[in-house]
Amino acid sequence: MRALTARAAALVALAALAACDGDATAPGVDDALLNDDVALLAADAVQEDLAVMNTVFPLGGAGVPSASSVLDYTRSRTVTYFDADGNEQSAYDALTTAAIHTVLEVSGDVTRDGFEAAVERKRDMWVTGLEGEESERTWNGTGSDEKSRARVLASGDTRTYDLAGTLTVTDVVRGVPRIDNPWPLSGTITRNLTIEVVDPVHGDRTVEREVIITFNGTQVVTMTVNGEAYEVDLAETGRQKVRRRHGSHGSTS
Repeated sequence: MRALTARAAALVALAALAACDGDATAPGVDDALLNDDVALLAADAVQEDLAVMNTVFPLGGAGVPSASSVLDYTRSRTVTYFDADGNEQSAYDALTTAAIHTVLEVSGDVTRDGFEAAVERKRDMWVTGLEGEESERTWNGTGSDEKSRARVLASGDTRTYDLAGTLTVTDVVRGVPRIDNPWPLSGTITRNLTIEVVDPVHGDRTVEREVIITFNGTQVVTMTVNGEAYEVDLAETGRQKVRRRHGSHGSTS
């Protein structure tokens, strides 16, 4: 594996060399570098999605903290509890609540090591398997990233994108208690993104990317960007959390 910073530095150096040679048709952001940036932005979004999964459980009732101190956004959220027969409950009950439906809208600015972004996101999520003293909880749902302008900063190079897309959470299983099972055991989160590359020098262009994260019970999970493989360390917060796998040559069309 190699860090994305090394990849970005090499591509920036090649672009500078082409410019020095007077090649007016040299590309701005190439597909490989774009995939690296999309991988970084998607990894950050997945970390936020996992944090949001904590917020639907009341303090004490589920033994997990709220993620409100982690996500510095303006948010609107509705949470509805259901028993095993599908009847709505007025409050969460650790033994009789069987499912929770949550609808969340968030917007705001985020700054991480390596990028800045303004985001607007919606999530419509269900968690099931809660009745009794459960050992696992399963998440499914959909969502959208209506607008996310991102500035990726690497090796002195700044790249700007406008991203919009959809999200599908499929059978993401989380173990209970959370303190003993910090990482999802299985399942996937899939994003389908439309990305406008904002390049005042070489011209804007629009591309599409499918991003899939597959969970495996550990903090290091597999991500693919249009089939190109990366590893994501869910415990990290900077650019070092995403690494390209050697020998990965997925489609970038």
